[in-house]
Amino acid sequence: GSPYMASFAQNPQGRVERAFELTRELVKRIASTRPTMLMLDDLQWSDPHSLELVLSLLNNSADNRLPLLIVAGVAPEFLDHPCKTQNCKLSDLGQVIKLDPLPANAETVMNAYPNLASLPDHVLAPLVKYSGGNPYFLEEIVRLLLKSIEQGGEELLYEKLAQMRSQPPESLVALLKARLADLPRLARAAAMLAAVSGRVFWVGGIEAAVRAFVGKHTDLHLTVPSVLAEQSVQEGLRL
Repeated sequence: GSPYMASFAQNPQGRVERAFELTRELVKRIASTRPTMLMLDDLQWSDPHSLELVLSLLNNSADNRLPLLIVAGVAPEFLDHPCKTQNCKLSDLGQVIKLDPLPANAETVMNAYPNLASLPDHVLAPLVKYSGGNPYFLEEIVRLLLKSIEQGGEELLYEKLAQMRSQPPESLVALLKARLADLPRLARAAAMLAAVSGRVFWVGGIEAAVRAFVGKHTDLHLTVPSVLAEQSVQEGLRL
């Protein structure tokens, strides 16, 4: 409804180009007041239009240059991604700094996770191997093991380790799915609702989503009273 957008009502491409111009102008004004760095992670997951928006900031013609440093984390295979507007590959647009995987030894795990320091080296060292040197992947593996200790002590821990040895997690997504599958039903429901908000969420948002089902039939064909619904949320978060 903005009058400034009226001229683009029948011109979607013009609307996109105007958005690019305004974004560049915003960054230009910020960068003119202080040294500015734009940090982007997991660039390989960006949609094509968002990627082109970022690349549009790299227009270094003499009259349009931005005093801006862009630092982006990206999967190695994505460096060969073609950039339409620049007529080149992504790797041609800047300096590539390759990050080596984490050292695959027990000390790496012990330093990062003191709660596992009591485990022998031959147990800890393979964890880095399973994670492929990915710190976040390793973090999720460790969380799975710590949860095993909490639920069943060392016996369950070594059971989980045996499962990993026989069938190492193929990816971070597969590991997260396995962790969710191990959760009690209430905890899975709470996680599903919390995921709508993201990694950081608030309890009130989950309770509001649950209250939407109050008085309606669930998959158990039971009517959920309000008090029971809120108790279920708290129990799910505790688990």
